[in-house]
Amino acid sequence: MNDLALNALEAAAARVFAVLRIFGILFELVAVVVGHRWYCTPAHLIVPAVVAGWGIVFAASCLRAGLRRGIAAGELAVAMLLAATVPWALPPDVLREGLSWVLPRLVGASVVVAWCAPAVIWLPATATLAGLLMTSCLASGMQASTAAVMVAAMAFLSLLFTVVSSVARHGAIMADRSFARAAARQSVHALATARQRKLRESERILHDIVLNTLTGLAWGVSASSAQMVRTRCRHAATVCVDLLGTGYDGGDEAASPAARLDQVVEEARRAGLDVEISTTGQLDVPGDVRAALAATVREALSNVRRHANTSRAWVDIQANTGDVVITVRDEGVGFEPLDHDSERLGIRYSIIGRMADVGGSADVRSISGRGTTVTLHWSPRLAPEPALAADAVALECSYAWNATRAVGMGACLWQIGCGLLLLGRLAAYRHPLLVLGAWGISLALLARYVVLALGGRLRPVVVARLVVVVIGTQIVLGLSVRDGDLVGLRPVMFADVGATVLFVFGRPAGQWLAPVTLMAGTATAVISWRSAGDVTVLMRFGEFLYAQVALQTALSMFWRARHAMAGVTARTARAEAELIADRAAAVAVRHDRRLRLLHLADGPLPLLADLGAGRLDPQDDVVRERCARCAAALRRTLTRQLSPSALVTVLESAARSAELRGARVELQIAGEVEAIPAAVGREIAGTATAILARIGDGRVLITLTAGARDGFLFLAFPAPAPALGDPAPGLPAGTPMTHQWIDVVEESEEGKVCVEIRWGLDRAVQTSR
Repeated sequence: MNDLALNALEAAAARVFAVLRIFGILFELVAVVVGHRWYCTPAHLIVPAVVAGWGIVFAASCLRAGLRRGIAAGELAVAMLLAATVPWALPPDVLREGLSWVLPRLVGASVVVAWCAPAVIWLPATATLAGLLMTSCLASGMQASTAAVMVAAMAFLSLLFTVVSSVARHGAIMADRSFARAAARQSVHALATARQRKLRESERILHDIVLNTLTGLAWGVSASSAQMVRTRCRHAATVCVDLLGTGYDGGDEAASPAARLDQVVEEARRAGLDVEISTTGQLDVPGDVRAALAATVREALSNVRRHANTSRAWVDIQANTGDVVITVRDEGVGFEPLDHDSERLGIRYSIIGRMADVGGSADVRSISGRGTTVTLHWSPRLAPEPALAADAVALECSYAWNATRAVGMGACLWQIGCGLLLLGRLAAYRHPLLVLGAWGISLALLARYVVLALGGRLRPVVVARLVVVVIGTQIVLGLSVRDGDLVGLRPVMFADVGATVLFVFGRPAGQWLAPVTLMAGTATAVISWRSAGDVTVLMRFGEFLYAQVALQTALSMFWRARHAMAGVTARTARAEAELIADRAAAVAVRHDRRLRLLHLADGPLPLLADLGAGRLDPQDDVVRERCARCAAALRRTLTRQLSPSALVTVLESAARSAELRGARVELQIAGEVEAIPAAVGREIAGTATAILARIGDGRVLITLTAGARDGFLFLAFPAPAPALGDPAPGLPAGTPMTHQWIDVVEESEEGKVCVEIRWGLDRAVQTSR
């Protein structure tokens, strides 16, 4: 993340500076038109022309390329020229009362320098501007007090806007840091998701190709199918080596969805299954969905061929406005769903899991003796989409909070500064305490407005109270000012500035237009009435209203731009985070792929390669035994990956040791294995390990079932030869018989032993008593 929020803020600030400069140029033109008698002398137009010309260059540069330091340096140079030549920029009668368009122009230059340069540059630059302005004003004959007020006003406004901009910049920096943390979390999540998805796809490859091939070889093959067996073994070995971990569905990547499914059906027909296929509508789905549908249909048809005891199947494809429903049906022997539906590896991994990974669903229904129906459903409305809207809303909230804090601080500082000026001119009012009280109440409500806005608790009644208090303050000031004291009317102009800025920035135009117009109208009526139509006062008030409208326009534009800034910034940040995460995930997936291949290289891969090359005979009993052991180990690995717990790891290790002694172990797991308490797991592991340690040749079945509060482990194996000290006829020596958490039940019949290990939390409670 390269300062996305800060860059977006600077871009918006550049547009605001450009708009303010355009208003400043218009203000300057109005002033020149009003004072045309003085400006008709060409020498008097030189300074205004230079300032206006540079203003056009400044605004165009900000809109085109943003606010750069070179432009800021030019802005400072022109501002120093203007501050040093005030007598040549304003008519003498205007200079006696103030600085007209020159003051906002110098304030703007100081703020621009503060935005682009650090404090060590901005402070000396502003001090230099203030010194040049003071010297120039005194040289023009302006009274020292008036000059001091003008210089103080420039310094105060510059400081005010600088504080506001600094707070806004700090908020953008915090947003960038928040984005960086969110991107780091997203990267970790994306990495884990990608690795998990690739792992699941690898498991499906192992099940669909390797496990099915090994299981078929263990069951036995005929001499007539030897060539087909060798071809399938070569295919399985090649797929594992070349495509494991990359997502493989066995089809042509360039084929259309319908053609890919036709390929799958043809494969099933070549394997001996009579498949009828029907299609309704135009099938149009993304590439990953196309691959998932083809691979899922392949697995469903493979299940029909291997388990349904029938030679016919039907595939029905229906596509309608993006929705896809595929049905694979047979009329074979079926199975009991309660016993097999969600626990059979082929259904769990290669059908249900594969469709879930692409945002679809799979429904498997079967009735014993009446066949099986597999229904696949995918819809673009079900597919997951990036949470860009949530990111944009979060960023918008962050922008709003920081902007409200910055503008609120500026409004309060403005109100405090004007209050200090008012404190120095209390002699102009007949009721000074009433004036101070009204101003203090307006400041308190303004501060409360900011606090409530930051806390998200702002209500319309708060806005209404603030408007009423501001209007009351304007009326109190107007009624209390002494007759003929026109300077005392200036606070009437300033009273609504803080509230106006807050309303305009934090609310849409439909909500702030009425209260702002009401406050401005009250100020206009009070000043017109108390000034008795004095032209100079009305001109000053008009200039002030013009500047206020310019500020409101800039703030309103900035507020509207926040939404676009938030959306663009969030989208860019998410895209960068996803790119970084994808790169990291690609590296991790390649690493995981190498580890999986190394694991397979110890068993299934050499066996499949030798079978495919004809070096081993698939009908040889020893080879079939090796295939059965590899299939059992692979099935156990897939089961352990589904339920990765310490208990399963111990059981798998004990099963592997038993296999080295000639046993064929099949491990089946169901339920919430991770929820088994550690103490219970240790007792189960100790007992089961002791039993498996004495088992030699023969088939061993281990079934582990866990619920929320209880469960059992079932072991079935050939009865071992009796030994001295065996605790029970079917239990080997060394089997623990005293337990706190579990019960061990053993039954022996016709050379077979069945051991059931039960546990439950209720037993633990009773034992502890």
